Amino acid sequence: MIESLLSLFASPPFPARLEMPVPPPQLFWPNLIADGLLALAFYAIPFALWAFLRHRNDLPRRGPPLLLGGFALLCGSYHLLHLWTPGPVDGVPALALKVSAALAALVAALRLRPVLAGLMDLPDSRQLLATNQALETALQEHQETAGEMRKLSLAVEHSPSMVLITDRDGLIEYCNPAFSKLSGFGRQEMMGRRASIWYPDRVDPAARQTLWDKLKRGETWEGEVREQNKNGVPYWCLQYVAPIRDERGRLIHYVVMSHDISELKQSEATIRRLAYFDPVTELPNRALFMERLRGTLADDQGFAVFHLDLDRFKNINDDQGHAFGDRVLAAVAGRLRQSLRDQDILARLGDDEFALILPGLSHPALAGAAATAIGEAMKEAWVIDGHTLFVTASIGISLYPTDHADPEQLLKMADAALGRAKELGRNQYQFYKELPRRKDGEKNLALETGLRYALERGELEVYYQPKVEVDSGRCYAAEALLRWRRPGHGLVSPGQFIPLAEESGLIVEIGEWLLRTVCLQIAQWRDAGLDMAVAVNLSPHQFRQKNLLERIDAILEATGTDRSRLEFEITESTMMHDPQQAVDTVRRLKSRGLALSIDDFGTGYSSLSYLKLFPVDYLKIDRSFVQDIDAQQADPRIVRAIIALAHSLDIRVVAEGVETAGQFEFLKRHQCDLIQGYFFGPPMPADELMERARPGRPSLLAQRDRP
Repeated sequence: MIESLLSLFASPPFPARLEMPVPPPQLFWPNLIADGLLALAFYAIPFALWAFLRHRNDLPRRGPPLLLGGFALLCGSYHLLHLWTPGPVDGVPALALKVSAALAALVAALRLRPVLAGLMDLPDSRQLLATNQALETALQEHQETAGEMRKLSLAVEHSPSMVLITDRDGLIEYCNPAFSKLSGFGRQEMMGRRASIWYPDRVDPAARQTLWDKLKRGETWEGEVREQNKNGVPYWCLQYVAPIRDERGRLIHYVVMSHDISELKQSEATIRRLAYFDPVTELPNRALFMERLRGTLADDQGFAVFHLDLDRFKNINDDQGHAFGDRVLAAVAGRLRQSLRDQDILARLGDDEFALILPGLSHPALAGAAATAIGEAMKEAWVIDGHTLFVTASIGISLYPTDHADPEQLLKMADAALGRAKELGRNQYQFYKELPRRKDGEKNLALETGLRYALERGELEVYYQPKVEVDSGRCYAAEALLRWRRPGHGLVSPGQFIPLAEESGLIVEIGEWLLRTVCLQIAQWRDAGLDMAVAVNLSPHQFRQKNLLERIDAILEATGTDRSRLEFEITESTMMHDPQQAVDTVRRLKSRGLALSIDDFGTGYSSLSYLKLFPVDYLKIDRSFVQDIDAQQADPRIVRAIIALAHSLDIRVVAEGVETAGQFEFLKRHQCDLIQGYFFGPPMPADELMERARPGRPSLLAQRDRP
């Protein structure tokens, strides 16, 4: 059989140039098996590619593998044809196979080119390792972020604050349990509902405009919102609203965080009521009355102010006790309310005093008629706790704009008229304009009113009078003295406005301004090379203040003043008003490194036993003793005694009011330490004193002796 097959390969009609070499007989079967396996490999390739593509539908380029499989299939078919054709392989079938295989190979090569280019860009092992590490890091970060998000979510869920998250239109997408607990609405009930801040009646209109202006700018809004729970019970919240934007800056959500402040609002209402209302009568107190009086003045309509006081009410308290007296006051308040119009304002100022504002009653006849009606209502008998009693009232009346345009002055005028009504026998009313010596009263009231505005208008000035050492003639220190340059009146005498400031209590504010101004001036002089101490007067009202030392400490701390350059002058009578308290206050001042002086010494009623206890540095001899020391009277002996007494206690002596050379020579002869008065110069502005006392200049005594 082998010979037969071999004869097929060796027999014609194969042309000699196309004859195939005949394998040796012993190699026939190996060649046959090899050709079969090669054909099988060609056919296996397209089937393997087909099976692969069937399971990988996600591959974007399916054409090149299919063409490659087709090429392998054609090559296998051609190989079989060549194997089983016993002669040259030509003809149409063979040509078709070769052309198809060539075209498939060419198209596959063209289609594979971009794929192979992409394969060339595949990362190597190091790049794959780095990518894997980056993926691990990203995964770890993702896990950490997820953990943080879980913690944040738990924090929001368990937060005592109410949290809402809405979409950009204000529709709720999330609410935490704290919100549900306070509002009474479950989470599912709230989903898709509009948050309360989007309702006009929940937020004040002005605050609502501010809310939207801030949210448009991407800022957080904070404000108070009145809410109500599911049962309609109102409550107050302090809300924070913040917009949330995505990475492109587009608004996607709002976060609303709320804190329940209902108890705080109730406390505020209670505090306000305690601060502005009288607990006995439930009427406005003095503070609220003055607030409403100022508001009535702003309306710029005429009105009357009544100051009403119950006659002999002290007897009721003494006989029946204060609890019974409080019930009487409450009954009086009720009866007064009944006799007033809706627009009238009634207040209790304290004790048995009431005040009224009656709009529209600026004419004396109308105001008098109202006072008469109140008096008639008060005359009716009162039955309280089974007791029948009669209570009358005296009324003082001031009118706007006839009497004044300042609220404090209007009340003060009504009080003055009330005093006159009581003087005339009680149970009647009096107008302020009917009081005697009205012109003097008006002058003082006008002066006090002007003084109240003097500070804020910058009308107060500080002058300095030098204190000169007797031995050297140099300016050792200065005393700060207040001056009021009142517009249209020039300089007002301190004798006019200082007592008025003391009486009205303005001296405290004015005194603090003076101290602060002097401290700054000391620093300014020091920077200019003038190292000089300055004395400041402490008024009786200031000296008796409980927080005097704290106020002085605050001013010295704020200005950084060298305490050794500051001295306080306190009058003898002020110290002796309460000697034991004065000793304590003076010692505490001294412990702060401040110099102290007893002013107007010799005019009061000092006790030598107390004088020894006062740790003072200076005694100032009052000008009344200095005026006649060059005459043969008792005053020279008094001055010599004061100097001797002070020196025996190691206290230096200052003589004020020195105006003549004879007075100066006497004081120098008797070893007075310091002199103050017109002999060396009047009180002067700070710049003028700086020019006269600056370093390098002759002493004030030398300047005076120059022709």
